[in-house]
Amino acid sequence: MTGSDEKDGGSSGKLTVGNSSGEAALISPYYLHNNDNTGQVLTPILLNGTNYERWSKLMMNALRTKRKVGFLTGNFKRPANEGDDAERWDMVNSMIIGWIYSSVEPKLRSSISLVDDVSEMWSSLKSRFSVSDGTREHQLHADLTGCKQDGQTVEEYYGKLKILWDDIADIDKGFICCCGSSSCSSMKKHKKKQDGLRIHQFLMGLDNQKFGTTRSNLLSRLHELTLESVYSQIIQEERHIHATREPQEKGGVVGFSASASGAFKTQTSTCSHCGKTGHDKSQCYKIVGYPEWWNEPSHPNAGRGNSGRGRGSTRGRGRGRGPPFSASHVSAAVTTSSPTTGTTQLTDSQLTALADFVEKNKKSIGASKEGFSGKSEKLILYGTHSRFNLIIDSGASHHMTGDMSLLTEIQKIDPCPIKLPNDKITWATRYGTLLLGGKLILHHVFYAPELSITLISVSQLLRDIASVVIFTKKFCVIQDQASRTLIGAGTERDGVYHLAGAVLPQSNRVGKADNRELWHRRMGHPSPKVLSFLSDVGVFNNSVSNLEECCDVCFRAKQTRVPFSESSNKADDLFSLIHCDVWGPYRTKATCGAVYFLTIVDDFSRAVWTHLLIEKSSVATVLKNFVAWALRQFDKKVKTIRTDNGTELMCLRSYFAENGITHHTSCVDTPQQNGRVERKHRHILNVARALLFQARLPTKFWGESIQAATHLINRTPSSLLKGKTPYQVLFQKSPSYDDIRIFGCLCYAKLVRRSNDKFEDRSARCMFLGYPFGKKGWLVMDLQTEKVFVSRDVIFHEDSFPYSEEASENQDYQLLEGNDRQGESLSLLDNEPMHTNTSPIDTVAAQTTEPEGSIDPLQQTEEEENRSVDPDTSLIDPTVKHVPEKSGSKEEEVAQTADIEELGIGKRKKMRSVLLEPYVTYSATQLDKPPHVDSLSIEISSSRCLYPLTDYVSIDRFSPPQQLFLAAISADTEPVSFKEAMSDPRWTNAVQGEVGALEENETWDIVTLPEGKHAIGCKWVFRIKYNSDGSIERFKARLVALGNRQEEGTDYNETFAPVVKMTTIRTLLKIASARDWELFQMDVHNAFLHGDLEEEIYMKLPPGINNTDSSKVCKLKKSLYGLKQAPRCWFAKLSNALLEFGFVTNYTDSSLFTYFSGKSCLYVLVYVDDFIVGGNDSKLTTEFKRYMSECFHMKDLGPLKFFLGIEVSRGKQGIYISQRKYTLDIISECGMIGAKPVSTPIEQNHTLAKEEGEFYSDPTKYRRLVGRLVYLAITRPDLCYAVHLLAQFLTQPRQRHWDAAIRLVRYLKGTCGQGLLLNKDSDLHVDAYCDSDHSTCPRTRRSLSGYVVLLGKSPICWKTKKQDRVSLSSAEAEYRAMAYTYQELIWIKELLLIFQIPHPEPITLHCDNKAALHIAANPVFHERTKHIERDCHFVRDGIKDGVVSTKHVRTTEQLADFLTKPLGRNQFQYLLGKMGVRDLHCPS
Repeated sequence: MTGSDEKDGGSSGKLTVGNSSGEAALISPYYLHNNDNTGQVLTPILLNGTNYERWSKLMMNALRTKRKVGFLTGNFKRPANEGDDAERWDMVNSMIIGWIYSSVEPKLRSSISLVDDVSEMWSSLKSRFSVSDGTREHQLHADLTGCKQDGQTVEEYYGKLKILWDDIADIDKGFICCCGSSSCSSMKKHKKKQDGLRIHQFLMGLDNQKFGTTRSNLLSRLHELTLESVYSQIIQEERHIHATREPQEKGGVVGFSASASGAFKTQTSTCSHCGKTGHDKSQCYKIVGYPEWWNEPSHPNAGRGNSGRGRGSTRGRGRGRGPPFSASHVSAAVTTSSPTTGTTQLTDSQLTALADFVEKNKKSIGASKEGFSGKSEKLILYGTHSRFNLIIDSGASHHMTGDMSLLTEIQKIDPCPIKLPNDKITWATRYGTLLLGGKLILHHVFYAPELSITLISVSQLLRDIASVVIFTKKFCVIQDQASRTLIGAGTERDGVYHLAGAVLPQSNRVGKADNRELWHRRMGHPSPKVLSFLSDVGVFNNSVSNLEECCDVCFRAKQTRVPFSESSNKADDLFSLIHCDVWGPYRTKATCGAVYFLTIVDDFSRAVWTHLLIEKSSVATVLKNFVAWALRQFDKKVKTIRTDNGTELMCLRSYFAENGITHHTSCVDTPQQNGRVERKHRHILNVARALLFQARLPTKFWGESIQAATHLINRTPSSLLKGKTPYQVLFQKSPSYDDIRIFGCLCYAKLVRRSNDKFEDRSARCMFLGYPFGKKGWLVMDLQTEKVFVSRDVIFHEDSFPYSEEASENQDYQLLEGNDRQGESLSLLDNEPMHTNTSPIDTVAAQTTEPEGSIDPLQQTEEEENRSVDPDTSLIDPTVKHVPEKSGSKEEEVAQTADIEELGIGKRKKMRSVLLEPYVTYSATQLDKPPHVDSLSIEISSSRCLYPLTDYVSIDRFSPPQQLFLAAISADTEPVSFKEAMSDPRWTNAVQGEVGALEENETWDIVTLPEGKHAIGCKWVFRIKYNSDGSIERFKARLVALGNRQEEGTDYNETFAPVVKMTTIRTLLKIASARDWELFQMDVHNAFLHGDLEEEIYMKLPPGINNTDSSKVCKLKKSLYGLKQAPRCWFAKLSNALLEFGFVTNYTDSSLFTYFSGKSCLYVLVYVDDFIVGGNDSKLTTEFKRYMSECFHMKDLGPLKFFLGIEVSRGKQGIYISQRKYTLDIISECGMIGAKPVSTPIEQNHTLAKEEGEFYSDPTKYRRLVGRLVYLAITRPDLCYAVHLLAQFLTQPRQRHWDAAIRLVRYLKGTCGQGLLLNKDSDLHVDAYCDSDHSTCPRTRRSLSGYVVLLGKSPICWKTKKQDRVSLSSAEAEYRAMAYTYQELIWIKELLLIFQIPHPEPITLHCDNKAALHIAANPVFHERTKHIERDCHFVRDGIKDGVVSTKHVRTTEQLADFLTKPLGRNQFQYLLGKMGVRDLHCPS
C-alpha cells in the first residue's frame, strides 16, 4: 500500500455517514454519499473470470478515490466494541460488498459467496481468478505475434495491441530493480527497451500498401522515438491517405473506366485467305480451325468483326483483335455498324426479342429501388443511381459490391484485399448471394464498403452458370449454354455495360408458347396422341418442342397388361347409363379421414365423378344425391345403373325399383362385365400415381390426387370422343385451361391481413393440392401450419416441389415405390384394392339438407354455401368430401382398423370361427395345482402353446435354497379385495390381528360425524411377508385410509415420505458385493400407528366392523396408512430413535442413516416401514437389531432376498437383482402368457409421437400398465426409453400407443428374469456415458438426453429425460446432456463419500460428439455457444476442478445410446451385455 492507502486504512472515522458538514467528513473512510448504493457499478468492465488483473486494478483505483482501500486489504479492522463505529464499519463494509458483487458478470455471481467481511471476499476472488497461467501467457504472446491491421483503422489496430500488452504485463510483472525505485537508470533502460519492442510490434503489423514507406522511415530513426510519437505520426499519415483518396472516388463509374482517347483504334487488317477484316491469315479460323463456341453466322455479310478482347467474344474472352487493356478496366467492344455484327449466336427472332426486352427495360429504368433488395423473385430492373448500377466486367476476378443491402446469406470472412483500377487497395470483409431473378443468381459476391458500384465478373459468371456472354456495340447478351435461351441483357452506357435486367419465367398465366413437355406434366402425363388434341385447340404451339424422350413417370405410373377387347355397346344419351363402383379400403387414411372413394362414370360422355368416403354406408346417400343432381341440372333421368354385387349397392334395389331405374349387376367373379368403371378406376389411379410420383408426395395425399386426377381426366381429350373432352360433351362447350397447374408444386398464396402490423408476411409458402368444387380459386396447403384453404391470389412455381427433398426419407413413399415395382397387390393406390364382404347396412347415414340454389348433390361446408359458384368449372366436379354420421355397420370397423393392421406373413389377424359361435369353447382349465417348485409354469405350460413361458424363464442356475425361495414367492397369490380375503382363514386371522392392534393402540374413537365434516374412506391391502428361507413369515393385512380425498390446509399441512432413492439402494448393494458386507432386511409392524395426529380427521368404518348406525364414523387419534401426514409422523419417531443410537442423518439422501465407530460402520436404508441394514461388523448389526426391537414392534426377516418386489440373489460373482415375479404378474394381468416374444422393447422406426389415430377405449387400463412398467424400470435400464415414450400419452392414449405397450409386454415375456449383476470386483471407479437424440420430439422439437453411470463395471444410475429447451444443433443437445449428467455425478460423488469411498481422480464422462467435447475443453466461447454459456461454465468448472474429465467414445460403444433412441436387435443386446445386464433366469 502507498502512504495514502495506509492513512486511509488507519483513520478512525468518527464522523457519521451521509451528508455531514465539514472537511473531516470528506476524508473519513466511513463517508458515504447520498447517491451511493449497493447496485452501483464502479468499473467500466465487469469481471468475467479471465480479466481479473485489469478489473482488480480498476476496482482498487475506484475505491482509492473513496478512501475505502483499507477495507479490501484488511488493514482497517472492525472496532472491537459494539458502538457507533462498529455500526458505521458494517454499513460501509456491506456497501463495498454490493459494489464488488455488481461489478461481476451475472453468470459468475451465483458462484461467488457473500461473506460478512469484504476483505475475505476480495482474497477469495484473488485466489480464484488471479492465476499466472503459463498457457494463458503463451496464448497472449501468440495473439500478439499474429495481430495485424488487416483493413482496420490504425486506432482499432492500436487498441487491440494495447489490450494484449496490458494483459501480458498483468501476468508477467517484468523487470523490477532491487533498489525499489522506478526512476533509476536500470528501470529507464528497461522501459526504453520495452518501448522499442512495442514500436517494432506496432509497425510490423501495419498494412504494407498504406504505411510501407512511413514504416521504413520510422524504423531508421527508432532510437529517437517513443511509442506515443510513432502512433501520432501513423495517425497523421492515415488521415492524409483518406484526404487524398476521397476526391478520386467521387467520380463513381468513371473511376472504373479506362480513358477512351487513343485507346480504341479500329484495326483494318484484312485476311488474305477469307477476305474478312479483323485478323490476318495466320489466325484465320478456316485454316487453324473453329473453336467449340463458334457457330457459322446466319447473315451472309457477317464476319468475325473487330471484337475487342474481353468484350467482343462469346464466353467473355474471344479471339477478337483489340488493344490490350488492364485486367481491372471496363472497356467497350469495337464493332462494325451492322446491328448483327458479333452476334452470330443469335437468330433474327432472338435479336428482335432482345431488342424488345432492352427497350422495355429502358422505359422501366425509373423503377423504385425498393424492388432491388436481392430478396425478391420479381422481374428486377435497375436504374443508374450510385451503387444500384450493375456493371458486367470481364476484367474483374470476382463479383463485388459496395452495398450490403443487396446481398442475402451474408457471411463474415477474413479481410481480403481488392485492387482498384487506380492501384489502390480496399478490403472485402463479407460475402453473400445476389439474387437477380431467373437463373442469374450470383454466389460469393464480395462486399467492400469503399466500392461505389457493383461489378459482375464475367469469368466467375461463366464458372458458376452454364452460360454464354456475347458483347456487341449496343448491348450485352447472357444466354443459357445448352438451350441458348435469354437469361439476361445489358446495355452499353458511358463506355461500360450495365445490366438491364434478368429474364424471369412467368408463373401466373398460361401462355400459348409453352412446350409440350410442360403441358404433359400439367395435364397428369397424358399420351402424346391425347396431347396433340390440346395443340389443335390452341392451348400451346406444337412446333415449339417434341415429346420424343421416354417419360419415366409415365412408365412407372401407367404400365399395365394388354387390355381386354372393348365392348361395342354405348349409351345414346346423357345419364341413360351410368357405371358405379367403390374402391377401398386403403390402409392409409386420406387427410380428410377417407379410406374409400366412389366412382361414377357416365357411359355417353365418359364424364367421371369421384367421392371420398369414410365408410361404405355413405354410398347410398351419395348415389341418391347424384340421381337428383342429374335431374335438376341437366333435366336427364338416370335410366340404368351398372354395378357389382357389393352390399353397399345391393341395398338400393328398392330405391331403384321405386324410381324406375334398371339395376344391372355383374356375375360373380366377373369384374369385366363392369369393365367401364373398372378401367376408369385404372385410369384415375394411373393419373393419381403420376401426380404423387411427380411431386414426391406421401401417401396421405392420395385423396387430393384422386380428385385432381378426376378434374384433369374430365378436361383431357379422348380418342373415343373423337378428340373431344368429357366436359365438352357434357356441357356442349370447351373447357378453360387457364387454371391448370402442376399438382403438388410450390406456390405462394396471398394472406389476408388480420392485424395492423405493416411488417407481417403478405403471403404463405404453400403446396398446390387441386381444384375445389364451386369456387373460383385453387386448393393449397400452408406448408408451415399444414392448413388447407382456397385462394385465388396464388403465384405458382411449377418447377419446384416442396416434398422432393424429403422423398428419400419418407417411409410412405418408399413403400409406394418399392411395392409397385414388385407388383404386390398392396402397393399404393392399387387397381385392385382390398375388398371386404360386408353384411347389409344396419343404418343409413342421415341425409344433409341442401342449401337453396346448391348444385352439389353432396354435403357442402358453410364456407362453400356463402361463395358464388362458377357453372363452367363446378358442375363437372361435385367431389366434396362426404363425412357421414356414425353408423352401426361392420364397414365402420374395417375402415377404422384398416390403416393400423399389420401386413405380411404371420401377421394376419386370426378370427374365431363363426361356426363355433353357438358353442362354449376354450374354457377348459387344469384343476390340480402342481407343486410350488414348478409353480413357474402354472397355467402357462401346455402342449398346445407355441410359446410356453417355461422356454423363457428358469431357476436352474440358482442354488437349491434360492430355488426354494423363488418358487415360494411365486406359489401364493395375494387377494385384491376384502371379500376374496375373507374366504381364506389365514387372511381372516390377519385382519382380526390388525384390528386388534389398532384398537389396542387407541387409533380411533367411534363417534357421530359432526355437521359440516366429511369422512374419508378406507380399504384393506393384503401382502405376504417371506423369511429368507422362503417360508411365509406372516400374512399381513393393512388398513389404508383413502388420503387422496384429503384437502390441504384442512386435513393436513405438511407431508413427507421416508423413501430412499433407488440409486442409493443399488450403490449400497454394489459396495456390499465388492466389500463382502452382510445385508439384512427388517420390517416394522404397524409403523404408522406410532405417529400422533394433530389434525381432526374422520374416517368411515372399515370393512369388517359391523355397526347399525350409519352416522357413526372413526375419529382418528393416531396416524394411519394412506394419510398425507402419516409418513411424516412415523419418520419423526424413527429418526429420533436412530439418532439416539448414534446414527447420523445425511443430506445427500435423507432416508440413509450412517453409524461409525472406529473401523466399524453400519448403514440403514429406510423405505417407509421396510429397512435394509448393511455393514462390516456383525456384532454391531446384532446390537442394532435388538435395540430396534425394543423401540418398535419389529421383525427380523433375515438376509436380504426380497425387498420392494426386487429379488436379491447372492453368489460368488456378486449380487444379482431382478423383478421376475413382478414381471410375471404384469404379463399375466395383460393376458400375454402364451404370446410370442419380441427381441426389442419398441419398434426401431416408430411414429408414436405423431400418431393421430383413434383413441384407446380404456385410458385407465393404459395408465395402470404404464405405471407398473415405470416401477419395473428400476432394475431394467433396457425399458427406460420405451417407458419414457409411452408415459407421454397418459392423458389421451391412442390405440397405437396401447399396441406399443402390449408389444413391450411381449418383450418382457422373453426377458422375464432379466436384471443387474453387481460384480464382486474391488474396482469402484465411476464412469459415466451420456448421449442425446437431437430434435427427437416431432411436436416440440426438443431433444432427448440419456445417461448411465457405472460403479466399477455395474450400472447404478440411468435416466432418460426430455430437455427443457430446444437445442439449435446436435452439438448443443449433446452438451446439455453432458451438463445434465455432470449434475448427477456431483451427487454420486457425495454419496460415495458417505460410504467412505473417496474418488480423488476425475470421473470419466464419455461422449460420442466431438463438437460437444471441444466446447467443454475450449475456454474461449465463440458466437455459437453464447446461448449455452451457463452450461459451458458449469461443465468447464468441473473439468478445471478435476471433478470430471471428458473422453470421446464411438457411437457403437456408447452405452447410453439405447436410452435415447430405439436400436436394432444386435446393437441393443450388445450394449446391454456390455453394461452388465444379465438374464440368469434364461434356460441354459
